Amino acid sequence: MKRINWVQGKTLERLQVQEPPKNLGTPAVGQRITVVVKQPTPRMTQLGCDRCVGPHESTNVACSATLGLETSMSDPHKFYDFYTGLAVEAEWALVANVQRRKYV
Repeated sequence: MKRINWVQGKTLERLQVQEPPKNLGTPAVGQRITVVVKQPTPRMTQLGCDRCVGPHESTNVACSATLGLETSMSDPHKFYDFYTGLAVEAEWALVANVQRRKYV
């Protein structure tokens, strides 16, 4: 996963849009999208790493963990824009949860 769109608050799961919209904007109300969710490593969660694609990169100055700050992406009911850190103001409904096999 090279490009992340959003981060789930608190869990810091990374979401990558697979079907429209491909841009970084918020989808239209009622629009169905498909995303891939990437789980952060236990270390990323422990550090509060919020802006690394993964694993944590100590040279990434956009990451709260690198800056020694607590993540501002703390509300578990919100998604945050991966690049700006701002909350995406929209309501979401999970339609289906298709779990793919995890490769290690």
